[in-house]
Amino acid sequence: MSDINNFVVSDFSTVFSDRPIYNRLLQSLGMFQFESVDQSRVNFDYLLNNKQSTADAVARYGSEFKSSSKSKASLHQFEIPHFALLDSVTPEDWQGKRMAGENRPMDAEDVVAQYLVNHYDSFEDTIEKYMADALFRGIQNAPYTQEPIIDLQTEFGLNQQLQNIDWSSAATDIDSATDDIQIKIKTALGERVRMMQKVVCVCGSQYFKAVKANAKVREAFTFVKPYEPENIIHNFYEVLPGVQYFDYNGIMFVMTTDPLHGVGSNEAYFFPKMRKESGVFKHFGGPASRHAGMATKGGARYHQYQLKDPKWANLEVVGEMGIITVNHLPNIVVKSTNAA
Repeated sequence: MSDINNFVVSDFSTVFSDRPIYNRLLQSLGMFQFESVDQSRVNFDYLLNNKQSTADAVARYGSEFKSSSKSKASLHQFEIPHFALLDSVTPEDWQGKRMAGENRPMDAEDVVAQYLVNHYDSFEDTIEKYMADALFRGIQNAPYTQEPIIDLQTEFGLNQQLQNIDWSSAATDIDSATDDIQIKIKTALGERVRMMQKVVCVCGSQYFKAVKANAKVREAFTFVKPYEPENIIHNFYEVLPGVQYFDYNGIMFVMTTDPLHGVGSNEAYFFPKMRKESGVFKHFGGPASRHAGMATKGGARYHQYQLKDPKWANLEVVGEMGIITVNHLPNIVVKSTNAA
């Protein structure tokens, strides 16, 4: 904890920096590269070049050189939506109360700590939702800004792809269908395909069950011992506690029932898990704006701090967050419905 302004303000912004991410799937996948922004707007160049390039040979002892092609770029600017939370701590909140789970009286710091955790959970849930919006719907909600809804597909001129698969039909060639989806994703990535780590499919509950029940999928695990970890019919992996997934044909199928993701029960989204340095998925965090001292500290994932009333010495716990998450290539996401 660091203090500013003669101990009237206490900064807790880094108190949760090492806290594990519990059951927030998209954050745990680690795809979005974080970048702090010191202003209320984010300006960035979107690279338009999506073609692979090779070098042309020249004479070994000649004077000729070739030039590398320069990627074109277009400048984009978004105003960052802002979130602010405030809770007051007075003697009424802690006086005469026992600390839960401990044999001691509660004090003001205990109440502050609980509010910090509450703010942390709210902000992390909001980040998960904004990532889901960018990835699955290609939008960002930005209330109280000049563009209340940012349409990333319109912004970048690239549309999400579609491919339905009837997983319940014996006539469906599952391997061919999933190969086609991977080809679509890799083609859309162009030269960035080298930064791809894996194809992921986030499924609604019914879609996931249809995949797992498909005869071709089940056949793939026929000769795996029933209680070996690789046998998805009897066992399942957990990418996170409570998050079920398995691999088939080079794709990691993950089931979500998280309302933050907004995935329909019979829907799924295929997308590539990219290395963070690819720059395809970005998470921008803005500055604090309510307290002048905190505002000078620049951008962060979110800001948490405590104010002390100089007259009554009561405490106020404040949380601020500015967030924009961006998928620069909306066309690398393939939406699928379990239907013919």
